[in-house]
Amino acid sequence: MVPRSLAVDRLARKRLGAWYTPENLVRPMVEWAVRSLRDEVLDPACGGGSFLTEVVGRLRQLGSPLPTEQVHGVDVHDEALRLCSQALETHSGSGIGLHLRHGNFFDLPAPGGVVRPLEAMHVVVGNPPFIRYQLFTGRNRAAGLARARDQGLRLPSLCSSWAPFLVHAAAFVRTGGRLAFVLPTELLHASYASQVRDFLRRTFGSVSVIAFEDHVFPESQERVVLLLADDKGCQDPGELRLASVRSPADLVDLRNIIRRAERFGRGQHPAKWLPRDRDMGVDLVDRLIADELLVPLQEIGKASIGFVSGANDYFVLKPSEVEAARLPRRLLRPTVMGAKHVPGARLLPTDFRRMAEGDERCWLWDGSGSELPEVAAYIRLGKARGIHERYKCRVRTPWHVVPGVHRPDAFLTYMSDAFPRLVLNATRAACSNTLHAVTLKGVVPDLRSAFVATFFNSATLLSAERIGRPYGGGVLKLEPSEADRLHVPSPRAVARIRDGAELIAAIDSGLRKKDFEAVVSRADQAFLRDVCRLKADELSAIQEAVVRRRCVRLRSRKHGVTERR
Repeated sequence: MVPRSLAVDRLARKRLGAWYTPENLVRPMVEWAVRSLRDEVLDPACGGGSFLTEVVGRLRQLGSPLPTEQVHGVDVHDEALRLCSQALETHSGSGIGLHLRHGNFFDLPAPGGVVRPLEAMHVVVGNPPFIRYQLFTGRNRAAGLARARDQGLRLPSLCSSWAPFLVHAAAFVRTGGRLAFVLPTELLHASYASQVRDFLRRTFGSVSVIAFEDHVFPESQERVVLLLADDKGCQDPGELRLASVRSPADLVDLRNIIRRAERFGRGQHPAKWLPRDRDMGVDLVDRLIADELLVPLQEIGKASIGFVSGANDYFVLKPSEVEAARLPRRLLRPTVMGAKHVPGARLLPTDFRRMAEGDERCWLWDGSGSELPEVAAYIRLGKARGIHERYKCRVRTPWHVVPGVHRPDAFLTYMSDAFPRLVLNATRAACSNTLHAVTLKGVVPDLRSAFVATFFNSATLLSAERIGRPYGGGVLKLEPSEADRLHVPSPRAVARIRDGAELIAAIDSGLRKKDFEAVVSRADQAFLRDVCRLKADELSAIQEAVVRRRCVRLRSRKHGVTERR
């Protein structure tokens, strides 16, 4: 865990698995875990000291005379440790007794052996590094897997860093002690994490997991849960409690959340730790995913940003500007510049003609044809206007050639109010980066109309609410990587739609009329009822889950609003 102030760029933090932990998550964790003025506390990935400074404050509150002597920290990043030391000294007014260690936590042998650089602690707390298996490689991975084997777990080589880190950290908790960690949601459902789930139940007398509906770490795009494990060394398999809250701000009464959570006793071992007090609709969507009726978009296609011209007022022309510049039409590409240009579920030639008749910016010149006199004159005009000095133009050669222009199979709205829209591209149009360009290689052309139409089903819209990020005014924003994770109808399921052309015509008409309820109802009937065979109460549960999340996102605004232009 590295503080926000640490001068580490995003890629470096991604490789370290280091993300700033908000105070409204740190404080309730520490208050739950630290219960005595004599507690010794370890943060094995202490970063800039957010957890340890909170621990010092908690120990002082409980009556400890020298709380800094009771805290221990380890981190692989020396700059983070320096900031941690400064934070602790500032917070405590003294640097007496600081126990900070620079190094890889996996290099520390567990307590109990001949070499014991660290004793077992009453409490282990923190936000361990989360590094996906693609980057969790080499010596670091080998050391992590070896530490897991020391505790009897043979984790697969494709596991992410958090799993062996958690197992190794548990070895530093003394009998009767506690562990409080922020972990990725993989803990709840990943197949390779089943060993870790069983390990926690065997190791602790009580294990509580709290999931969050909102993104706790928006910058990392990773959803997380809070793990609270108590009473290490209990003879019987520990009880399990599962709960869900909207955000860390709801953790004010953490003990009450745990008390009211769904409870699994010693003889109950759910395969996955999915909180039942979250929406029934979410569980139904998970069932559709397990049945391969819904799949991530990235399995059948790809969302990417549209072209970045660097100067749309120069490269994307109105018809009147094309005529004035006398640019040959064969050098121009029809182009859409935002959600207002794609009002339905299809972009049709009639839509483009309407834009042209309204003299809107809809013709892209990509910089080709520079050998022609009229084009050379337009390039000179651009230089006279200083277009070549604009950043995106300045860093490419030649400055007037726009990269990344292609005809996508569909467009996806980037920011939406009501819900995201997938729009079939029935023209030759390209799009700017105000829309996502979507390729659908895994969907044969004959099925694309039905696929786009069924995109508007409530299960996919619920996926969007869970994956996307709420922004100012309640707008839902989907970055390309988030769009790729949307759960959409699988081609196998879409193949069972009887008349895709009729369905997309109805969906398209409803969107153009802004009759969003009718659109979703028609898509739900065609996909969730007729194909997925959901019962009426199951369909209602998913629909209600979408509306509930949308209303929260939009705050006091009604959910049936138009999307951002």
